[in-house]
Amino acid sequence: MKVYFTVMETADNGVDVEFNFENESLKHREGNTMRTAKYEAWIDFVLEKKLNIKTALHLGSEFEYTRFVDAQG
Repeated sequence: MKVYFTVMETADNGVDVEFNFENESLKHREGNTMRTAKYEAWIDFVLEKKLNIKTALHLGSEFEYTRFVDAQG
């Protein structure tokens, strides 16, 4: 599953972040389309799925391996 993030600077030098999941046109924003408590759960879900893919595939190069694993493993 892919997640696309858009980070925009606001007029008051703040930052707005919106994101959407692949195959979805709905763009999520904090307090707009998804409850705040759900953001972390969705991001954890996406990271878990990416880890499952990494585990299932043999990532042959060091570059590929380091895209999924931090320094602590």
